[in-house]
Amino acid sequence: MFLKKIKDKYNKNYISKLLNKQGLSVSNKKISLVGVVVNFNEFKTIDALKEHLEQSGWDTRFLIYNTKGSTLDINSWYSTYNDNDIGWAGKSTNEDVNEFLNIQFDAVIGYFKTNEVCLNMIIAHSKTDLKIGLSDTNSRLFNLSIDLNPEQLDVFKIELNKYLKGLEKM
Repeated sequence: MFLKKIKDKYNKNYISKLLNKQGLSVSNKKISLVGVVVNFNEFKTIDALKEHLEQSGWDTRFLIYNTKGSTLDINSWYSTYNDNDIGWAGKSTNEDVNEFLNIQFDAVIGYFKTNEVCLNMIIAHSKTDLKIGLSDTNSRLFNLSIDLNPEQLDVFKIELNKYLKGLEKM
């Protein structure tokens, strides 16, 4: 338990360093490939979110975070990870996490509200210019934050489309 607290503190500092290095520029490229990081403990209707994003004409890749010990009741085609898969400085032992982090996305959506180190690490490490999130706990993590609860999927759809049209990303 003590070692986990030290690792979390180290990883929080590492995330801060990563965010300090990242630039603020966002490309003018239209979105076609979207990575989505979801906290399964907060939001369980992942298929509805996937359907909406694909209706927008985007190819999606999902990475589902699940706390150790809870059971997942999701389709097997989603990649999953938990606390044990993220080590020091964001090094991962999970092949799905490593594959997700090696993809150059047009946008990454952090569909979670909690301030978890394992969720923030994936967003901070993501290869993308545009990071969209629900969480307002770490304002430096996302380029665009939409302040609502994960259960408000219909509101998220409307707000996301509105902002991305304004940024000429759709």
